[in-house]
Amino acid sequence: MKKILFSASLLLMAISVYGQTAGPQPQPCTLKLSQAPSVRGVKLDMTLDELFALFPGSSNEGRITQALSQSEGYDRFGEAGFSIAPTTYSTKDRFAGISVYFVDSFDRRIVSFTAVYDRFPKGPRWHSVDDLIQRFAESFHLPEPEGLDPGWQRQKIEMQWL
Repeated sequence: MKKILFSASLLLMAISVYGQTAGPQPQPCTLKLSQAPSVRGVKLDMTLDELFALFPGSSNEGRITQALSQSEGYDRFGEAGFSIAPTTYSTKDRFAGISVYFVDSFDRRIVSFTAVYDRFPKGPRWHSVDDLIQRFAESFHLPEPEGLDPGWQRQKIEMQWL
């Protein structure tokens, strides 16, 4: 419940910030779910069995099995949230630089996830927010952020990192 309230408050903050800024309006996302970018093989709408195959043995972890068993019935109705730390599995080299995934699922399909990267100096090195935006656009095959006010870009990135 706290997670839902927190998400709702972030959404309201984002709406109020975007409503106060002048400038070009963001374009609606035209990607189909099947075209959603993946982060080292983890992507939206994949089944939990597909996720667990990326991290052998993760489906037997106590906290994950507990989260999944609690997701059945009242008051969760299929919703489960858990984390996976790639460094604890045999496939850790594939996920170098990622310290943890936070996964939200509904009816055993991923509906949202967050990949948390290692911090400096172990993690990636970006020279500026603009460099970070450019690297994300290249990595996830996103359109270039043409004609956007650099201040608006920074504000948007900072909101997403909250």
